Amino acid sequence: MSNALVRAGHGLTLAEKRIVMLAVSKLDSRAPTPVPTSLVPRTKITAAEYAETFSVDARTAYEALQDAAKH
Repeated sequence: MSNALVRAGHGLTLAEKRIVMLAVSKLDSRAPTPVPTSLVPRTKITAAEYAETFSVDARTAYEALQDAAKH
């Protein structure tokens, strides 16, 4: 990871870091870059997916996603 990315991650909670990493894992690096390049790729993360990936119960996953969305 670049230093800028690491520095940006210092202000995130554990749940926020997990969401970022889960979203990044869904990106296809072989896909063409969108035009204009300022467009940010979008993805959807469900509470069930979060719970399964990080071995937490569904309620904890839902709360983590809600709290992260607020921040």
